Amino acid sequence: MKVDKSLKEVWEWKEKVYEEIKGLSTKEKIVSFRKSSDDFCKKYDIKLKKSSSVA
Repeated sequence: MKVDKSLKEVWEWKEKVYEEIKGLSTKEKIVSFRKSSDDFCKKYDIKLKKSSSVA
């Protein structure tokens, strides 16, 4: 079965993220995800409403 290149890229991205966070606690993962999303939003000038409901 032939796997599409874009699907392979998604799998590689998921594996990379997993390797980066696998040793982190839940709270550390949340902090990491928030930083990544904040960096992304700054890069693309996206303004989102912040929520303080988690950690």
